[in-house]
Amino acid sequence: MKRVVIRADGSEYIGMGHVMRCLTLAGELEKAGVGVLFLSRNHSAGVARIISDAGVALISLPPALSPAEDLDAAVRAARSFKAGAVICDGYFFDEAYFRGIRAAGLKLAVIDDRADRPMPADLVINENVDATVAMYSGLVGPEVKLLLGSKYSLVRKEFLDRRDIAQAACEGAGRVAEELKRL
Repeated sequence: MKRVVIRADGSEYIGMGHVMRCLTLAGELEKAGVGVLFLSRNHSAGVARIISDAGVALISLPPALSPAEDLDAAVRAARSFKAGAVICDGYFFDEAYFRGIRAAGLKLAVIDDRADRPMPADLVINENVDATVAMYSGLVGPEVKLLLGSKYSLVRKEFLDRRDIAQAACEGAGRVAEELKRL
């Protein structure tokens, strides 16, 4: 995989966690030689500025897209960018959205922290300390690779100090980037 599209949103209403952890991952992917295109609903100029200031290419989507229109935009962006995979991080992506990405011939990684819906993906990342394989029983197939627990944390380096545990957590984004390169 040489190029990926990251699909995540942020705003004053839904928060910036999805965008910020995806920017951490984008930085690691770019360090690993993977091209990244960020696709985000244009809820505010501030979000677009944060993504652009991070040096990541951005396509801003209109804020009022239907799920089908959003899926179409993601597939078109991936094809135009010649991406082999889409990474989704957000609560409004559902099984139909994920199946649409896969039906388009794209690999799919889902960043999740709820284990609350079926995820027909290639890779699921849940960085929560209490994430377990059992949480995903019936939600993913046996072929789905699960990256679970704090060793896959997508923590920005500026939040970590020099303690060994902080350094290990900081390496989580690199671990995830390595797994995504293998898709």
